[in-house]
Amino acid sequence: MNGVAIRAWDFWIRKSWMLWVLAAVILVFDQSTKAVIVGWLDWGESWPAEGFLRFTHARNTGTAFSLFQGHSNILSFVAIIAVAVLLWVYATTGAKSFVLRIALGLQLGGALGNLLDRLQQGYVTDFLDVGWWPIFNVADSAISVGMVLMVFYFVTAKEEVPAAEATSAVTQGDHSGGCSRCAEAMRHGTLNRTSDVVPKTDN
Repeated sequence: MNGVAIRAWDFWIRKSWMLWVLAAVILVFDQSTKAVIVGWLDWGESWPAEGFLRFTHARNTGTAFSLFQGHSNILSFVAIIAVAVLLWVYATTGAKSFVLRIALGLQLGGALGNLLDRLQQGYVTDFLDVGWWPIFNVADSAISVGMVLMVFYFVTAKEEVPAAEATSAVTQGDHSGGCSRCAEAMRHGTLNRTSDVVPKTDN
């Protein structure tokens, strides 16, 4: 049990502190900005009244971009599953990449921010009103940026695997015997000649 606890501490705390710090920062910033909007603007009120970029107090009972309105209970359950999936992805990838830690930290903090809204209020507070785009919040932004970074990580990671394997083969694969045979052939002047044309020498 002590070995399991040590490995868990090493992975989830010592190696993963950036994930938790970033998720906590996003969660606190998201909840703070929502509290400011709720105390500043009435529901449906905007500041300024017109313009491309405004702050508009809105209540969203659906998902991001106001889809699936009126299903807050189901979406709360889905959000809990999403948090569990994020942690599973993080655990299975072994926290190898800085980019992946940032991506999952952003998504985890955003998912927790909106989940907390749903559990407390039954809806999510949105307030960032940009042009024709559906009103959103800090948590939505963090989730979106995190998803882009995650896609970038997995796309670039697949491209780097063949190069890494090729480098490993060059640096490690032939050291066990290939180079020694080449050196022996060069010593006898038989490099690039077949064995049947190499005269035998008496030692």
